[in-house]
Formats: sequence, structure tokens, C-alpha cells
Amino acid sequence: MNGLFPKEELAAERWIMLCHIAKDICLERDISLSSYYPNQHSSHINEKTLGIALSNYRQGLSQKGTTCPYECVDFIIRKHGFEHWLIFETDEEKSLKKWSKRILFSKERCKSLHIPIHLFYPCQRSECKEEREIAVAINNYRQAIHQKGTHNIYESVTRLIESEMNHWFTMTPHVKILLEKWRKKWEFIKYICEQKNIKYEEFYQYQQPTHTVEKPILQSIKTYQSKIRYDEVDEFIRMFHPYL
Repeated sequence: MNGLFPKEELAAERWIMLCHIAKDICLERDISLSSYYPNQHSSHINEKTLGIALSNYRQGLSQKGTTCPYECVDFIIRKHGFEHWLIFETDEEKSLKKWSKRILFSKERCKSLHIPIHLFYPCQRSECKEEREIAVAINNYRQAIHQKGTHNIYESVTRLIESEMNHWFTMTPHVKILLEKWRKKWEFIKYICEQKNIKYEEFYQYQQPTHTVEKPILQSIKTYQSKIRYDEVDEFIRMFHPYL
């Protein structure tokens, strides 16, 4: 730290310590340095301290507050792999980044559930926390498009969703509800097929079900066939009943 003024040297030493704390948190949570941003409201005392320090430092960079920014601190933060802490984004850029991550997660979720992307609509009652968050975000964004609620909409975000997940905007509430119901049945069907070591599309062939949930599912298919049908739901059911 030779050549630095006393206050600058103290700031540098403090930020070396804070960056090491951040690295320990990333290691503990198994997340990349580039995706970590400390929460100043965290119950984790070290993260809370780090979050408050970073918030104050960023205000200093914006010429607000009383914290003085230093080039050596900027260098230390970048050197430790947290250069994104020094980047200032517009609300639209932040929103676009969030939606890009939501879409990427949704695609991975589709793979794990063996569901085609265009038939996947996040469920607010999912056991998956991330999926529930996305479902709420979609609902809020759809309302904002129709000038309801208080959420902001951005042209870049709308274009992204339209290009990647347009059905999130166009799917009717009734079809969405039906797909949610059939997805729950689909989870049971996958389990049964794995237990019986059969292909998904062979499930419908078993006329004498041996599992307690098989009979209700098969009956649901017959009931559905006798009611108003929808292309999206038909396609979903054909994954395990190819002759629907």
C-alpha cells in the first residue's frame, strides 16, 4: 500500500477484507463470483456488512452520500472478480437481464420435466421456488401490458419474451389452468413409466392399472375427450397417449 494516503490505504485494506468475505460466501453457496451481489438486508451479518459497504461505495461513485471512491478500491474490486459491482445499469437493462435469466431457467426446467418449451407455463403453485417467482413475474408483466398494476414494461423485454416465450403472452387462462392440471398428472405418469420400465407413450395401453393413480388419470383422459378440447392440451396428452 506504499504511496497511498492514510484514508485511501485504510479503504484499500478494508475492501481487500470485504472481497475475501464475498469469495467465502460464493464458495459456501456454490455460486460464481460474477453472479454474486451482496444483500444489505441479509440475515448473514458479514453479507449485510458487505452489502451496506458496497451500497455506500456506489453512492460515492455517483457523487452521492459521504463515501469517497478511490481508484485503488476500484482496482481491488475488479482484481477479485467483482467488476460487476462497479457497473451502473438502467432499470431497463436490469429488467432485461432478469428476464434473460428467467427464460434460461425455464428452458432448463422444461428439459428436467421432459416438456416441450411451447407447452410450459410457469405455475404459481409449483414446488420450485424459482418457477413460482417467474409465474408471478409473468402475471405482473401481462397486467402491465394491459395498463394494470404498477410494474414497468420495456420494449426490449417485451421483444425478448415474444421471441423466446411468446405463448406466455398469448396463452389463454383456461388453457393455462388445464396444462397445470395435466402437468401434475404427467409427473405421476413419468414415475409410473419409470417403475414399469415402459415408454411414456405406452402408458395408455394399460387397461388394468396396477397403481392407485393410474385409473383416475386414464379416466381423466376419457373425460377430457368428451369435453371441449384445446390444441395445446391435446399435444401435451399425446406425449403419453399418442392416439388421442
